Amino acid sequence: MKWYKKPDMRWSSVVSAGCAIALFYVFISHINLFGRGLAGLWNICLPVILGLIIAYVFNPLVKLFQRTIFAKMRRRSLARVLSVILSMSLFVLLIVQLLFSLIPQLIDSVITFVHNLNGYVDSLQNILNSLAGTASSSGFDISQMVSTGNDLLDKIASLVPSNFDDLVKTSTQIGSNVLMWVVAFIMSIYFLIDKESLLAGFKRLMRLILPEKTYAGMSAFWSRCNAILVRYIVCELVDALFVGVSNFVFMTIAGMPYSALISVVVGVTNLAPTFGPIVGGAIGAFILLLVNPWQSLWFLIFTVILQTIDGYVVKPKFYGQALQIPSILVLASIIIFGRMFGVAGILLAIPLAAIINYLYGEGLIPWLKRRRAKKDAREAQKPQKQKPDAASAPTPSESR
Repeated sequence: MKWYKKPDMRWSSVVSAGCAIALFYVFISHINLFGRGLAGLWNICLPVILGLIIAYVFNPLVKLFQRTIFAKMRRRSLARVLSVILSMSLFVLLIVQLLFSLIPQLIDSVITFVHNLNGYVDSLQNILNSLAGTASSSGFDISQMVSTGNDLLDKIASLVPSNFDDLVKTSTQIGSNVLMWVVAFIMSIYFLIDKESLLAGFKRLMRLILPEKTYAGMSAFWSRCNAILVRYIVCELVDALFVGVSNFVFMTIAGMPYSALISVVVGVTNLAPTFGPIVGGAIGAFILLLVNPWQSLWFLIFTVILQTIDGYVVKPKFYGQALQIPSILVLASIIIFGRMFGVAGILLAIPLAAIINYLYGEGLIPWLKRRRAKKDAREAQKPQKQKPDAASAPTPSESR
């Protein structure tokens, strides 16, 4: 007796659809758990991801040492290892030198600023009150604006002492972040040393998965993207160094306080295009405003001049030949990617704009030209209908 029957396909489809709906409902109802799981996975993988990013940033310097200092070495693997060691050693020495030269000034600036914060706030409130008295004698009432400013300054003055209670917690978080960056730095060394073998394995896998023509196109595309990103990183670092050093020289000559602290802030925020210099200038101006409003005004004037020179003289020289992108595409990319991905989108807006421009100029336009050429060729190959010749056409009398 045949006890097994083939299942009805209609019922199988219904059961599969029901299971899919049930799984989707479970996913939606427990989406917070999935989000926590993804966040935990991200935290676990974050040192590895940061190690890849650090290795990618240092790879051009390693290749430069391979081509110059260790070019005559026969064992290329040993030349690669020595280039990595030299690159990382120079970076560590540079960081140590910067720490020994900047950290004492930064600590002294922060301590002095925190200790004198109440005095700065009181002097600024006195200026606001005197300004309100002068305005009221002239018939203008700005008491509401002055009251709002005084309340804001009181909140700022009370913010720092309340944060001292969280000093241990903040120190623990800083320590864990430093440890994570140390692990990422060590991972980047291994990535740089094993780069050739890792790339060879990845290329071999892609050749097995993709057709040869598709693999060649993707390889050319990623090589161009890599060149764009490397040039962008170099230009950004040089530009941030130029802005930070220029700001430090000006503040030192002008005798302004907190020159090291504000210059570091200005240089770091300058890495973010368009909005970064505004944020850095606003932070520096606010710190100086608490000390001396006139110094804050001169700082703002110098910041406008410096950013104008940087935007119209320095950056075009760096980015012009390296990326070759129109300014409207840069602005649109900063707005769109910034709203989509936040700070990361703003940081990557310029290289993404360059990649989009490359895809348009070297991908879309040639493809449309080939498509148009094929269409014209097909049109030319079609047999054309011959029109009757006017000389051979019958006259009305002949037709009758």
